[in-house]
Amino acid sequence: MRDLLDQNPLLWLKRYSPQSSAFANLFAISIHTSKRPKTSGVFAARPTARGFGATYDSIKLDCSVYIVDTMGYTKSAETRHRLLRNTARLLRTQGFAATGVTDILSTSGVPRGSLYHHFPDGKEQLAAGATAQSGQTIVHALREMIKSAGSAADGVRRFCDYYIKELETSGYARGCPLATVALETSATENPVQQQTATAFENIISVVADRLRDEGLTEPRDLAVVIVATIEGALILAKATRNTEHIAIVRNHLQDQIGTAVRQSREQR
Repeated sequence: MRDLLDQNPLLWLKRYSPQSSAFANLFAISIHTSKRPKTSGVFAARPTARGFGATYDSIKLDCSVYIVDTMGYTKSAETRHRLLRNTARLLRTQGFAATGVTDILSTSGVPRGSLYHHFPDGKEQLAAGATAQSGQTIVHALREMIKSAGSAADGVRRFCDYYIKELETSGYARGCPLATVALETSATENPVQQQTATAFENIISVVADRLRDEGLTEPRDLAVVIVATIEGALILAKATRNTEHIAIVRNHLQDQIGTAVRQSREQR
């Protein structure tokens, strides 16, 4: 469930739409298909009716989604990604206040000047970016869990089971990447608080969209209850160093979602 950048952190992805102006250049493409082979190469890319396509070793590749511009890629991009990735990990395990610039530089292995080159406003700007990245990761993971499970109820169960395992195997250090930061930065409106709020809204939307697909006409209220209940259970689990609370919430939410979906279908 890791995003493309985590799969290959040396690539800096750029997104193009089929309506982009015509151009031909050299690109390095990393293609991941459902069969999981990986095809990479440097070749000439040209616009097609569907977007951008290219031929490499007689294989037609559809490049309409992600194109990696090697001409624009520099070591600087990888450094920025490393800073975001390691800051996100620190924020998850020790929070905003306890994470200092020195910690970030040490774990990232980059000089101080590089941090301020990418994030001129320092720690707060970097933390905001890392929080946004964490939010995107959770959204993607939750969406994939629900999709693979086949229902919102079973997807939420898998989501809870994932956090049970994360907490137990990390000595209760790896909880929700957003919760600790949210509690620390909510007193004032700031970039980190804004990114946290956006992330939670996006997570709620993932659940609500699936509930709507399963027949609920007004799914947002239930989606809010689901996300808020899980977050509360995660805080209780860390506070008591016991995942029993998450297991209880998991079972109740699965039943509650199943009942809501069944009643909605019966009322049609």
